[in-house]
Amino acid sequence: MKLKDGRILGNIGHAYDLMNETEQAILNLDNAIAIAKEIGDSSGEACASWNLGKVYKKLGKLESAIAAMEVRINFERKIGHPDIKKHEEELQELRTKLTSNTHPKL
Repeated sequence: MKLKDGRILGNIGHAYDLMNETEQAILNLDNAIAIAKEIGDSSGEACASWNLGKVYKKLGKLESAIAAMEVRINFERKIGHPDIKKHEEELQELRTKLTSNTHPKL
């Protein structure tokens, strides 16, 4: 039952994100991640973490976005997921953006 609850909360969080209801998105995705961790659902944790990272990215909270998205990257690396390269590239773009924001060119 908790697996379903976690996945549903993740889907609701993603839906809130699509509607630009970021507070509700974060709340639901955080709850989905907590349930996934509690029951050992690594896949659900990775998916919800990636979506949470996308919300943080929208908000300009790049450090939080990177931290959340790294959870999925680590999961994909562990299982040999076919989309790992694409996701690593997206994460690297965020890291580059963060670095350029914290170290502006003179």
